[in-house]
Amino acid sequence: MQGSVCGVISGSAMVISLAAARKEPDYKKKKMLVLAAAGRLYKEFEKEHGSTSCRTLSGLDLTTPEGKKAFEETVKKNTCSKFVATASKLLAKELQTI
Repeated sequence: MQGSVCGVISGSAMVISLAAARKEPDYKKKKMLVLAAAGRLYKEFEKEHGSTSCRTLSGLDLTTPEGKKAFEETVKKNTCSKFVATASKLLAKELQTI
């Protein structure tokens, strides 16, 4: 929650990595699978929402008390839920490629 890459993208990359680890024992091949799938997800997310930056997407500085409060009270439910939905859709698509 520092304002960099949206957490749903980071979390999606972790899920992709775990899925690849289960299917591909060779490290170099696994790494290439993960980089390709996570890269596609990142680019598609950015294309759909115009950014991958938490600060840009949420309109908040989550390192401040005011930003944290607004996030918990409204933005998490009303704004971030849209990003979770997008990432879920994109992640499901990418998991089919692994």
